[in-house]
Amino acid sequence: MIASPPHQEPTPRFPSNDELDLWQWFLTDQPIPFFAQVSVYDPPFEGRTLGVTVFPPVGTEFSAAQTTQLADLHLPYLAGSGTTVGYTIHTPNGPGYSYGRPLFEVVVGGCQTPGHNVLPESQPYVRQYEHC
Repeated sequence: MIASPPHQEPTPRFPSNDELDLWQWFLTDQPIPFFAQVSVYDPPFEGRTLGVTVFPPVGTEFSAAQTTQLADLHLPYLAGSGTTVGYTIHTPNGPGYSYGRPLFEVVVGGCQTPGHNVLPESQPYVRQYEHC
């Protein structure tokens, strides 16, 4: 019998200067109003060191065009960070974690977790930014 390594839950820590710069970037000069949740995983969670979740303003939803506009702006920036980032946009069809609905999700510099139901709109970004 081969023993597996113990599972270690991510623990909170203060963000690094680069991580704070990333968060600051999300707060400035954005074409569409939104809320962003930036999570730091230490140790990495499912191979990801950062998570970015984008939410529409309360009481609104992103259109398909707005979702694409945000992804076109955010994903190249995240790809330049040199870290593996889970990027999710809450859409009218999501969030899907608890309901099995599809997600607009891209793991920049990494791979999707098997079993995630990803929106077709995110597939071009998956092909461009995920590296498995």
